[in-house]
Amino acid sequence: VSWCTVGDAGVMALAKGCPKLESLDLCGCDDVTDDGLLELAMHCTNLVHLNLFACEVTDRGLVKVAEQCRRLTHLDLGACEEVTDVGVKALAQSCLQLKHLDISECASVSNKALFAIAQHTVRLSYLNISKCQLITDDGLKAVALHCPELYQLLLTDCKWVTLDSIRVIAEHCLSLFHLSVTGCPHLSQEHLQTLPAALLSRVEVLGAALTQP
Repeated sequence: VSWCTVGDAGVMALAKGCPKLESLDLCGCDDVTDDGLLELAMHCTNLVHLNLFACEVTDRGLVKVAEQCRRLTHLDLGACEEVTDVGVKALAQSCLQLKHLDISECASVSNKALFAIAQHTVRLSYLNISKCQLITDDGLKAVALHCPELYQLLLTDCKWVTLDSIRVIAEHCLSLFHLSVTGCPHLSQEHLQTLPAALLSRVEVLGAALTQP
């Protein structure tokens, strides 16, 4: 039902009528709020895949999802502007099977959320924190040290990310295949060229025209 005019009433009806629902894509349904999300969490506890991109949800709804939907492996919260560290931390602490997490454009999300992700969601393979302007090297290092299965990492327009954290990621995330650093002002082509050749040979790096030696 992505990019449809579905609102809370529709989500509530779906939740009550389909309690065994495992996957739901509400991407772009900006009429969906916490009211619909609370009902969804209450009735659809078997959810594994949930896309809330650009929905009008807040921490209140996410905390309930964290309490009720502990089987989640795939969660997209991109462009959910009201989401903060509180909601992300609750999800990380309860949804221990998370493998795919998109919190891009969540402007209030900081290193506190990444510390919780690093501590609890150690099976994470996809993380998108693009345009999260409060994220710094400290948060990224924590993720790198504790999420060894990371396969894709998107850091587009993260203005405080430097080569310091990218080096830690290169050293510890040996499964990494895709890294986006487009728009990161502290990472130039020259900086990235200093990364280990082994990393550059196996990782697709977006954001600089890297040339293999």
